[in-house]
Amino acid sequence: MDHKTLRQLIEHRSVALTIADARDPELRLLAANNPFEAMTGYLESECIGQNCRFLQGGENAVKLNDTDRLHKFFDNPSDNFIRHRLVNFRKDGSAFINLLTMTRLRDVQGKPTFILGSQFDLGQADVEELKSYESRLNEKLNSIGKSDRLEDSIHKGTLFALSDAASAIVSARAKLLEVNELSDSSRAF
Repeated sequence: MDHKTLRQLIEHRSVALTIADARDPELRLLAANNPFEAMTGYLESECIGQNCRFLQGGENAVKLNDTDRLHKFFDNPSDNFIRHRLVNFRKDGSAFINLLTMTRLRDVQGKPTFILGSQFDLGQADVEELKSYESRLNEKLNSIGKSDRLEDSIHKGTLFALSDAASAIVSARAKLLEVNELSDSSRAF
């Protein structure tokens, strides 16, 4: 399946999604949907050809994000899935906590071809709303099971991104406060 077909599959989803080329050592983005644009402030045309690291804010990324788990995921092509919280920065410079889920999509020979990224802004989430989703999401994830259908993989990646957001919300907001304090103190100089 080519990236244009994948682009069509993510186009009308309500969660921020991206597609990267898993065969590209730089994992450059091939597509980003409208919710991704709305969440980050970047147009898809500004994202294409870049690695999503551009959202980590340059020098601050080293201080704010523990990316060891992500590096292990990228270094081990047999890993199919990872979920990780990151501090990211919108185009306007404002910070947000991104619950990033990445899923490797494979061709019929089992070789990784694309990485589907699902992003969820934990700072904008309503705790009660997230709790109400949790049981329905887990039920849906169980019903999808171990499907090889690409549409199910995309749906599953989206649901996984949402499924543990409720438990992460408190620590995410605390981290966001820490980032904002760091940002405010650096502006004071």
